[in-house]
Amino acid sequence: MNKQIDEILHSCNTVAIIGHINPDGDCFGSISGVYDYILTKFNCKADCFADCNVVVEEFKPFVKDINFNPIPLDNYDICICVDTADIKLFGKYINVFYSSKVTVCIDHHSTNKGFADINIINPLSSNCENIYNLLTENEFNISKSTAGKLFAGIITDTNNLTTNSVTKHTYSVIADLLDKGVNGYKIKQFFIKGNSLVQYKLLSIAMNSVKFYNNNTIMLMQITKEQLDSVGGKQEDLTSIINQAFCMKNAQSAILIAPRQGQIHVSFRGKDLIDVSSLAQHFGGGGHKLASAFTIDKLTDNDLNFIINNLSNQINLLPKNNENLF
Repeated sequence: MNKQIDEILHSCNTVAIIGHINPDGDCFGSISGVYDYILTKFNCKADCFADCNVVVEEFKPFVKDINFNPIPLDNYDICICVDTADIKLFGKYINVFYSSKVTVCIDHHSTNKGFADINIINPLSSNCENIYNLLTENEFNISKSTAGKLFAGIITDTNNLTTNSVTKHTYSVIADLLDKGVNGYKIKQFFIKGNSLVQYKLLSIAMNSVKFYNNNTIMLMQITKEQLDSVGGKQEDLTSIINQAFCMKNAQSAILIAPRQGQIHVSFRGKDLIDVSSLAQHFGGGGHKLASAFTIDKLTDNDLNFIINNLSNQINLLPKNNENLF
């Protein structure tokens, strides 16, 4: 961990570790990585939070040793925020941040402007890669359990190391985590194990709804609340749909419009030089350059036209790719 943060932690009695609303594997991995570090090195109480209705089965291994989402204290000596690009993404736990004496943000989203007292923002493949760096820089002996959580966070946030954010350093981190005894094959099989029957039905609904724009370079898909309910789907069943649907060779961008807790959730994916994070930011959301999202009460035709026109302009300005593969 950063030495300045360590100095603060030595004088703390209470610590809050907080991630973003509807946490994913990278968020859970970051939370549990920081929690393991604090629990091992410091004599203080650490509470972990992320706004979600329930911890779905897929992510329970991250928090099996944590009293996750307890009733918050009135205040904390320090709040360490992870994998969260904006304050509003704390959801119902935003007061945990505001009531803390010192705030720290450790994040990898390029859209993060630095909202805490101490900000460590590095646009790496995943925030778990950031957490790994901070732990190893402080010569912390990462246990097999912690290594497994960081490994899972990295592979889930990079879609099994297939995104263009993966670097030589990412592979070296993965190699070191495997050296600590992590069963990489078993973890991959658990988190990247294919679709359930419900998810196959949702993928079919999304693909049947697809509309193409800008010479078939933009895919637009939609799943309604009624369709989600009709197959017995839950919010977490939607997570992988856009990644699996976005496989058409000539498509440069994909959009999925889906329900989320009474609102409309719009997910973006892009390839190469497309920047979908700027679109998400325009509507109050955020994320990565090639994967981002926003949630809104109502999506109008004008909003949709703005999105299509923005993506079309980006795609039409792309250079022709005549580069050899090797």
